[in-house]
Amino acid sequence: MVRSWRAWLRDVVVVLLFAWQIIALCVLIQHEPLLPRPASSSLSRTPVGDREVLTKIWKEFQLKKSISPPSNINESRSDELGLWRDLPDTRPHACRDVIHSHPLPRTGVVIPFFQEPFSVLVRTVQSVLDRTPDALLKEVVLVDDASENEILDEALEKYLSKLGGKVRLMRNFQREGLIRSRLKGMLATNSEAVVFLDANVEVNSHWLEPLLEELKKKPTTIVQPFVDGIDSNTMAYSAPQRPLFSGSFSWDLRYVWGQLPEHVEEAALKRGQPYWSVALVGCAMLVNRKYFESIGTFDSDQRIWGGENLELSFRAWMCGGSVVTVPCSRVGHIFRKTVYADVNTFQEVLQKNLIRTAEVWMDDFKKYFYGSAVMYKSKSSLTDDEKTSLAKRVELRKRLKCKSFSWFLRNVAPEVIIPSRRAVLHGEIANRASTACWDVADDRYITLNYLCWRHRVMTENVFTLTSDGLLMRGDSCVKVNLPNPSLLLGDCPERPSLEDGLWFFIGTRHVGQIQLRLLVKGAEKTFCIEHVTSITKLHYREQMPQIHSCDSKFTFQTWSFTYRFNHSMSSH
Repeated sequence: MVRSWRAWLRDVVVVLLFAWQIIALCVLIQHEPLLPRPASSSLSRTPVGDREVLTKIWKEFQLKKSISPPSNINESRSDELGLWRDLPDTRPHACRDVIHSHPLPRTGVVIPFFQEPFSVLVRTVQSVLDRTPDALLKEVVLVDDASENEILDEALEKYLSKLGGKVRLMRNFQREGLIRSRLKGMLATNSEAVVFLDANVEVNSHWLEPLLEELKKKPTTIVQPFVDGIDSNTMAYSAPQRPLFSGSFSWDLRYVWGQLPEHVEEAALKRGQPYWSVALVGCAMLVNRKYFESIGTFDSDQRIWGGENLELSFRAWMCGGSVVTVPCSRVGHIFRKTVYADVNTFQEVLQKNLIRTAEVWMDDFKKYFYGSAVMYKSKSSLTDDEKTSLAKRVELRKRLKCKSFSWFLRNVAPEVIIPSRRAVLHGEIANRASTACWDVADDRYITLNYLCWRHRVMTENVFTLTSDGLLMRGDSCVKVNLPNPSLLLGDCPERPSLEDGLWFFIGTRHVGQIQLRLLVKGAEKTFCIEHVTSITKLHYREQMPQIHSCDSKFTFQTWSFTYRFNHSMSSH
């Protein structure tokens, strides 16, 4: 029987289709380590828990709840938002097309809390459950640090019981603090990777995968998301725009923001490129458990909270690890003032935590920390028992064969300026009325910018007032060429004198008037620096600091330096 041409054509088509499928399969096998990009709903999971049931529990206890302890958060506004909300996707656009490798480690999330408003805490938990792939989320461990808020007892337990088996609640019998509570939560997990979150955050879309991807590349990295802001009053969620900032530190061991180099900022915004950070923000971080345990976890003898992020950052960098920020991961954090009920207690706890950091990691540079202790109302010191526990951390550093703090400054934080031993006041100079900071224009005149209130480290804006009356920026000195009242940079005199002008600071600690004493036509005159709108021809209508007659009540003549030094306090 002779086959028709249609039959032959049909067979040819079948063979070609089969061949095409074989080729397609080979391509898939060749790229097997990469997962095809799932639909967004499979990454942002179906919300965990029956919202109707959960809302009913919430409303029942809303009617019963007593007055909550102060939290420096607008709790009423938080309650209005409810326990779930949509967030803007603040990632760079390039991040949304990234295909992550497979497999990624399953992760435990540890969330300590103390007196946290119920809606803030639960929104943190719900954001983790609803925006984390189920295959990557092994467990969520909440650690109650002996809260006294009634609604965090029965109501919270009832609510969490409806969320499935991945969420566990542990309670401290007495206040242990953030640091020890984090450690307690980590010990309760058996996850390969551990995320530490504050209880007042909201994780954003696809937040975990890029963090795990970076950790997989280098397990000795401590990885943090890019932290967006949540306003403590309006609860509005927002991402910072250009310029971008990265974490650093000041010499009195505060966490500060430093501006990223332009090429790093460009790569972060356009491609979502991770970048090194000098210091951890502290509110959200991911660690490889084995690595974290090998370098000594947190310093458990640092009390409550404060300074643990810098201590861990120094240790990671100096002991062979690194700290990396991942712009493709976004977590919103409520930035608020201290929740310590007693401010004096806060100062004592914080100082002791920072003393531990300085003594273990800063080598001879700790003199700058102690020199800046004048910023505190009173000076704290370690007890004998605290010194004994400190010795164990010093021994840990020796055992880990960590590098010097000098190496850290040269290789990790070269933008941090080492102050002169003659420095009395140092850092950015900010006006207390306008919040504007001193800046240097291309023509070397001193102008003002408004970036300083957002951070404390902008290398080109760092000035030093010395004990012999010079006001310096780098190797140059600030001068005035009368009759022009503007300030400009010039060469420093061989010897400070009234002819060239002597600078003084009149105030309390780091806030007060900046005075210039100068010989004018043979007579000594005193001027004060004031924020003005310039009427000089060269800088007409520009915002500038200029000399004027002194008025102690005029706030535009009140300035603050980042910190003040007293080197007689530089030993401990």
